[in-house]
Amino acid sequence: MNLTQDDPLHHFQQVGAVARQTLTILYEGLSAEGCALPQDRQDRLHTTLDHLGNIREGFIISLRTRAVRDASEMRALVRHILQDWSWLQEFGWRSGQEGDIEIPQAQLVAFAHSLIALSLLPGLPSSAVTFPLGRPTYADIPVPRTPGEVLERIEEMENVITEASLEPIARIGRESLRRTYGYFEVSAWLITSHLARFGNA
Repeated sequence: MNLTQDDPLHHFQQVGAVARQTLTILYEGLSAEGCALPQDRQDRLHTTLDHLGNIREGFIISLRTRAVRDASEMRALVRHILQDWSWLQEFGWRSGQEGDIEIPQAQLVAFAHSLIALSLLPGLPSSAVTFPLGRPTYADIPVPRTPGEVLERIEEMENVITEASLEPIARIGRESLRRTYGYFEVSAWLITSHLARFGNA
């Protein structure tokens, strides 16, 4: 099926491609015995960071104040998100010739998918877990329950991918790396399963 960039399923496919590529790179890095990733792999992680940026932007666009029940959490979110208003220019909202607003579909699809992946992570079947260190399970990884916890997990993934692009993956904190690896693993698994129903796997 040929999809245009305006089709949400196109963005869904892109999320899957990034997840599979990132998972492969992280696995290779874990098997590299303390060596930094080759330059081409480091460069490919910039695509992952762009994707995580889309997730962050989708989070900002989707956030509703009624979802934040604690005043201290709201203050923390404001500090993280709204200090620099230049993020508005990065949403990809562009005026068309008719003055129409271009909807940020990639960001919204990426964020919506991330919430599903984060919620399914602890239940990923052991047969699908490939993290090479420890038991084949993510059952102990908690599901983020509040907007603050979701943002914290997004930032953790951004930090892990940034570190992986700069230094040997073996130096990254084990649990942060495991949560990030697990996220991309369940993301790839989820999208592959769903795209198969559309004949696009």
